Amino acid sequence: MRLYADVQNRAASNTAVGAQLFWGTVALSLLVAVVKRYPFLPSPDFPIGEGGLFVAFSQTILNHGYHLPTTVPYGEISIPFAYPPAAFYLAAFVSDLTGADLFRVYRHLPLALNLLAIPGFCYLAKQYTAERLVFVCAPLLYALMPESFIWQIQGGGMPRALAAVLALFGVGLALRAASKRPSIPAALACGLLVGLSILSHLEWGMLAAVGVTLAMLTRRPGLRGFSFLVVAGLISLIIVSPWLALVISHHGLAPFRAASSASEWWPGNFAKMVAGGQVFIGTPALLAILGAVISIAARDLFAVIWAPAILLMTPRMGLSSGLAIPTALLGAYGLKAAGDFAERTVREMSLVRHRWYPSRVLTTMRPALADYTAIVLLAAISVVQLTTKLPTLLMEHKVLGQVTAPQREAMQWIARETEPGSRFVIVSDAEYWWSDRIAEWFPYLTQRTSVTTAQGQEWVAPGAFMRRLKEIENFKWVQKGGPVVLPDFIRRTYCDVGYVAVFLPPTAPGYLSLKASELYTEIYNNGQAMVFRSNTAADAACQAQ
Repeated sequence: MRLYADVQNRAASNTAVGAQLFWGTVALSLLVAVVKRYPFLPSPDFPIGEGGLFVAFSQTILNHGYHLPTTVPYGEISIPFAYPPAAFYLAAFVSDLTGADLFRVYRHLPLALNLLAIPGFCYLAKQYTAERLVFVCAPLLYALMPESFIWQIQGGGMPRALAAVLALFGVGLALRAASKRPSIPAALACGLLVGLSILSHLEWGMLAAVGVTLAMLTRRPGLRGFSFLVVAGLISLIIVSPWLALVISHHGLAPFRAASSASEWWPGNFAKMVAGGQVFIGTPALLAILGAVISIAARDLFAVIWAPAILLMTPRMGLSSGLAIPTALLGAYGLKAAGDFAERTVREMSLVRHRWYPSRVLTTMRPALADYTAIVLLAAISVVQLTTKLPTLLMEHKVLGQVTAPQREAMQWIARETEPGSRFVIVSDAEYWWSDRIAEWFPYLTQRTSVTTAQGQEWVAPGAFMRRLKEIENFKWVQKGGPVVLPDFIRRTYCDVGYVAVFLPPTAPGYLSLKASELYTEIYNNGQAMVFRSNTAADAACQAQ
């Protein structure tokens, strides 16, 4: 393979990434990350996206004097406190230390942690490759990818953001140890980082553990690598064990079985994602496929194996966030390979016979036309990603909205004016449960029960989460496809629910159908939120069916 031969020849003339280039890349990547995230930062007084459940976790920790609670109230239901607690303790401590309320903490801290992940990725990339161009391109690609931030900078992203920082540094440390002489101190530090990542977010912790394992198996096979993994694994287990022991003593294994049933982990799901092309969307993914071919030819299998392993073990988190890490690493090699191809094509066409262009910019590889081509491609990707008017239909715009002040006022009215124990159906403009920030915040802000909120159900009982998702899917389908029959559908499906809270514009078909229905009476309207009360007693409505 001529392309592989080019890679080998150029790598031989390469030198390791120096401190000046490392910190310069960190600074540039942080700048790109800030510019990319800036359009999604609305009012600073309230978290972005979801976060109500996790604010409830931190508030419960404060109420218990930092003792690990047994359950957490979410609306008027109690959820087993089996979620990894590190991020909630961090938020509670920051709130205590600064005097800021938890809303502001969950507004700013996830973003700060997400930006801290950029140096973490740079550290991992430095250990992953000695090729300077690849090192520079990988963090910039990662900073630009929506998957690197959309599920981390929102209020509900606190655990993911903290776990991502720990995972990136942990895997980077393992790669460094694999390239040098694995040592006990390095294994201890790596085990500490992986253990804390597990204590922040189970799926990100699994990503870190798999990454550390693959770093040793692919780059340091043998007794030393195995010993490193044993020591790191024992340290992680020691860190996680006290929390596991407390949770199991209170709840047994039931919450973990419930969470496992909600994780969508099964081999068929992995095959479905690959066959459906869900993992091959976008320019970075296409570049990553090219980079994977180059890496396989060079017998560097770390990122090539890590990518499918992430999807197989953590399909939901992997597709939305975790896969961005190996994609950026392999995509950088894809950029370089594209540049190599362009240079070779130009030379074979005899368009360039002499080196009349500068030879050194970021690397010591000669000639530099391939480097410039890769940089131009990266610049083109950056222009598209940083032009805020272009990706308005992408996922980040569906997820990173904010509950507005009038919407929060309506929830405060519900908390004051409706009876404790009241149950609500939430009608919002979100198409999916995972983008419905209104439904997620509603139980915490109103202290009332929402029967169309999925968050929290994954810890209640095996199958409860998936049943709730199916109910919400049917409800959203009727709301979107047949709003005229929405009132009748709500009464038949949720006959024991006395209220409907609508967070739609006054001209929305869903609101107008409820307004015109004889089944419900409007009792509140502030222009952005409306509340309807059922005209039929719950018992009578259910008996009628």
